[in-house]
Amino acid sequence: SSRMVSVSGPTFRVLKTSADLTNDPNILLPGETLRYTITVKNIGTDNATDSRIRDQIPVNTTYVAGSTTLNGVTLADVSGTSRLVAGMLINAPENPTPGAMRADASNTQANVVTITFDVVVNSDVVNGTVISNQAFVSADPLCH
Repeated sequence: SSRMVSVSGPTFRVLKTSADLTNDPNILLPGETLRYTITVKNIGTDNATDSRIRDQIPVNTTYVAGSTTLNGVTLADVSGTSRLVAGMLINAPENPTPGAMRADASNTQANVVTITFDVVVNSDVVNGTVISNQAFVSADPLCH
């Protein structure tokens, strides 16, 4: 499901998906690895600075060390967990400035931030448990 988050001028389209990297992609079992992919695009009218994303590791899972990527580049963990947990600056591949995301209402893949991280489902998870996860994105509008 995608969610719209409006913060004054910038408006972020955040889409989050998960994929089972082990065995049957339609059945998630204890011990299997799940990859989350989050894409973020500023579809608002104003460029954004200080664009950040924060995401907790889902309950009933364990973070795979060193698995967080930003636009395909692996990010070092902080205190043994993903930088996402405390919140991290994001930027689109076209602009290396941390936190910078220009306004772009087009429907193209240009100016899209991609973040991935992996978790392993805990071995003691009861059958039928729902593993849910929600990312939060925030930014400051670029002052004119």
